Amino acid sequence: MRDLSVVVSAHGSCDRVAACLGALAAQTLPADRFEVVVVLHGPGSSARDTVERVARGPLAGHEVELVDAVAGSPGAARNVGVGLARAPWTTFVDGTDAVAPTHLETLYAVRHPERIVVSTTPAGDDAPRHVAPHLAAESLRGRRGRLYPTRWLVDTPFVEGLCGSEDTVLHGQLLSRFDRQFAELDLTPGPADAPGDRPDAADAVDPDAAVRAHLSVLTALTAGTQADPADRTPVTNALAAAEVADLRQMSDLHPGGHAHVEAALRDAGIRGITSLGPAHVDGTADGFGLFHTPPSGARSLVVVAGSAGSVNEHARMLGFLARSGHGIRVLHYRGRLKQSLRRLPETHRVEVLPASLGWIEARVTAGAPRRRRIALRASQEGLRLGRRALPELVPARLAAPAFGRVDTRAATLLAEPGTRLVLDRAGSTLLRAWGDDSPTVGAPELADLVLRTAASQLRGSLADAHAVRAASRLLRGEAARTRGELDPELWTMVAYRLLRAGRLEAATALLDDREALFGALAHPALQALHAVLTGVDPSTVDVVDAARVTLRHTDDALADGDLDRAAFLTTVALDLLFTRRLHTAETRSAIVSEPDAFLAPLRETEVGRLLGRRTASPTPRVSRLSRQQPRETDRPCVTVLPGAYPKFAAAVVAGLDDRADVEVLDLSARQRRFANTGVDPVTVRERLLAATGHPPTLDLATAEALSADVVFVDWADKGLTWLTQVVPEGTRVVVRLHGVDTLSAWLHTAEWDKVDDVIFPSDHLRRAAAAALGGRLDGIRQHVVANPVDVERYVLPKTESARTTLGMVGWAQQVKDPLWTLDVLAALRRHDPRWRLRLIGADFAVDDPNPVEREAARAFHARMGDPLVADGVDFVGYTARLPEHLREVGWAVSSSRREGFHIGLVEMAASGAVPVVRDWPVYAGIGGATSLFPADWVSTTAAEAAQRILRVSGSGTWDDASGRTVDTVRERFSGTDSAERLRRIVLGER
Repeated sequence: MRDLSVVVSAHGSCDRVAACLGALAAQTLPADRFEVVVVLHGPGSSARDTVERVARGPLAGHEVELVDAVAGSPGAARNVGVGLARAPWTTFVDGTDAVAPTHLETLYAVRHPERIVVSTTPAGDDAPRHVAPHLAAESLRGRRGRLYPTRWLVDTPFVEGLCGSEDTVLHGQLLSRFDRQFAELDLTPGPADAPGDRPDAADAVDPDAAVRAHLSVLTALTAGTQADPADRTPVTNALAAAEVADLRQMSDLHPGGHAHVEAALRDAGIRGITSLGPAHVDGTADGFGLFHTPPSGARSLVVVAGSAGSVNEHARMLGFLARSGHGIRVLHYRGRLKQSLRRLPETHRVEVLPASLGWIEARVTAGAPRRRRIALRASQEGLRLGRRALPELVPARLAAPAFGRVDTRAATLLAEPGTRLVLDRAGSTLLRAWGDDSPTVGAPELADLVLRTAASQLRGSLADAHAVRAASRLLRGEAARTRGELDPELWTMVAYRLLRAGRLEAATALLDDREALFGALAHPALQALHAVLTGVDPSTVDVVDAARVTLRHTDDALADGDLDRAAFLTTVALDLLFTRRLHTAETRSAIVSEPDAFLAPLRETEVGRLLGRRTASPTPRVSRLSRQQPRETDRPCVTVLPGAYPKFAAAVVAGLDDRADVEVLDLSARQRRFANTGVDPVTVRERLLAATGHPPTLDLATAEALSADVVFVDWADKGLTWLTQVVPEGTRVVVRLHGVDTLSAWLHTAEWDKVDDVIFPSDHLRRAAAAALGGRLDGIRQHVVANPVDVERYVLPKTESARTTLGMVGWAQQVKDPLWTLDVLAALRRHDPRWRLRLIGADFAVDDPNPVEREAARAFHARMGDPLVADGVDFVGYTARLPEHLREVGWAVSSSRREGFHIGLVEMAASGAVPVVRDWPVYAGIGGATSLFPADWVSTTAAEAAQRILRVSGSGTWDDASGRTVDTVRERFSGTDSAERLRRIVLGER
């Protein structure tokens, strides 16, 4: 398999594609490292003839795939190319471009699973390479050399209706996903590409068409999860601001003028963008602002210091405030600011000498030309050296009379409003020189502002963690002032946010500072959560007791009417009880093995009962006759909520489409919180409000959608909690649970009394959910319907090597526990070195922000250091051609710690690979794999699995076992049967 896919999109009549492909043939990256996928679109056949000729000539020896696509735009053509790409990394080249010989090698050399590599013009040795996307928005606009993880492009395709700006929208959507909020850009210096004979961009551009194009980009950028201005990410704001700036520039040249372009912008109806004025990019709300209001007052700081060193000492805190929306201006007298500070919008070093000496220039005007040039050059060089040297030699108090008269730029900077932050004694001298008598603050107030801002806006990046650690350390050094003026809950809130972001060292440091300043932490659930996440591993009893005490404190807060505190405490308690490390990072979960004891805090406390209490629906049934599209009266109306992982609901929608009028209500496209299953205070607070008589209100369109005959909810996540609060009386609610739902807090916050049918993919999940809910499913119709599998798609003849090849699909997650499979492989290879393991799917990310996954990645790669194992593993990477790859696999391994169904295993089994299933330990006590699959598929230990494989292989019965496997899959998991059962349950047919 190649390492890199190069997708070339070209028009069918493109006459420059030969030069483009010739440049790819001349790459310094070896031909066996990359593949070329050429996608032709539009009319014309000349480009096809050219590609075929070049493939036989300069590109001979390269892997080239040519496809004609029915695509109306370059973005659509690129999507076709991504679908054909087989390498883990992808880059795009326009058919009219000829890239430099080292282009691919330069990009590939700096690949990273959580970065987009951007080839840029060299910007100096001290220019930062790894930057947050919103700080380099221009590098995300337009077409240029970039390298992407292929899996990103599969999950987030190009918007196909755009032409020329599809890259901008792609990057906005890619980098606004919740799971990529900490992704970076790698601005790697690249070679200059060969100039193409591009058409003159200035030729007869229709100004109205250009305005419409920019508005289309703005509309696409602010769609879906970015529709609400409060939910927009910094990268969306930065890209939108750049588009607005372009519109502002175009308005100066437009025949209709500024008013015409601004009217078009308002007519576009983009929320939060109604003017051509400069946009303000602020932090996005995530719910924690409910408990700590962001600091009020001026959000502009003028930092004044005599020495740049005084400013550099606080660079991390100043950088954090700048990223959080504060305007930072720096005025200093001597020294050199750090690079990170020099990137601020306005920094200025005081000028002690004028830019020129006019009297010298006047005197030499009458002289000879040569004398004039020498004198002018001497005066200019002397001034340059003097401006650099004098501040280092002359104290600020002595130079004040001079620079107070000379430096007009400093005077202008100090004329702007903003809080004066003075960081040393010379800073006060600078202010007096310009007669600025504004009130001033110092470093402690800066640290105070950082913590207050972090309590409502901290995003959790490493830079943010360093900033709050610096602030906390400084305030700890000012202990007497800090105890008298600051709220210890600031430390509590920021430490909790750091824990959620996986910044464990920073969280520990803040909790230590808090204890030193204010005494022991009175938050048992937060203490226990910190212990769990940092590897202390408290006992189950300790976790339960901490959650119980915290929820009783929540009951007290509710009794006092303090809903915000109650919501925060409930959030922490739920985060502790359902933290991933306790349940998905272990081979047992107390939620499954001892649900009554572990979940007792939810059942014993008032807030726990409130979370599941039935409430009166605030939504009246709305007539659906107002819909624009007519419907057949005998067809039921079904609204589908696809959940946080919407791809699973697509098959349900397709199966219902010919029997019902189906509408998809994607909550994640409305609010970002619904795009993940993490515990969040917004949903918790909303649930407590609903339970106390204040349910959310709905707009007419949403109320109409929920007035369907049936609402089908995929996943028991936040969407189900929200739905059961607002669904109108008389609407049937059908829920399909998945494996992760049984270990989620949201299983316990839904109003199950309003659910009519629950569907499970396996019986052991049904038993786990019923036990966890403690009888709340009683009276609800329960169904077990296996996830459908298109068996015949996978039935292909096996290769001879398949008999000695194990396989795993989608293996690189901690819960999949590939170490168990490596143990099986090691046992087999000790017997016969021909045994191999084929790993299909993306590799682990060793720098995954989730500590559980990061530890799993390190453990896996450490195990791969054993030559016995490493020499027998083949990495396939992501593929869109799974059936073809499964021809090489003869043994389908499921080594997971827990599974609700394991679709990847069943797909391998459908291909004829003989299953080797670990008795998933989390669910082993309630049936698990043994209740879902035949007993001879399941093994308890790796050694037992290896013995079974060798027994079947040695007896020559593999062919029979393979045939029986396919028959079993057809009988139990046929896509047609499962889909029909699912359809009948949703529609209420018996």
